Amino acid sequence: MTQKCTFALVLVGIPALMLLATPAPAGARAKVKTVHRTISATTAHDYWLFHKQTNFQYFEIIDLRSPKAHARGRIPGAKNLEANKHLRGKLNRLSKTKAYMIYCRNGKVGKRTMALMKKLRFRTVYNIQDGIIAWNRRKYEIKRGTGDN
Repeated sequence: MTQKCTFALVLVGIPALMLLATPAPAGARAKVKTVHRTISATTAHDYWLFHKQTNFQYFEIIDLRSPKAHARGRIPGAKNLEANKHLRGKLNRLSKTKAYMIYCRNGKVGKRTMALMKKLRFRTVYNIQDGIIAWNRRKYEIKRGTGDN
């Protein structure tokens, strides 16, 4: 028998559900919900604020641009994973159960990468529509340089 408790946490306008459950019996197949969708820069910023307030522990932000573009300006907390011919191998080294928010310059590479991540069976992937261009247009916080975060 599985017991569940659901708590709704509303922080900066984002409902986050925490499901606390005892482990399923051996041999039971757990149904895993997958999410692959493109979100607006405004929604991405709300997710990022929640992520920042929880000490960057709920998902990873991945910048798909070149290291040079990444150093010129990135979303704080983003890790660089250049979308090149070795992208599939780089993605295979990531945890498929973690949640990811990905972005590129204008959203096109992000859309293709999200499709690849879906094919590779990543559970949760959010792509920022119109990429870093939309983020900058709204004048959201960016980080410059080559240091972490």
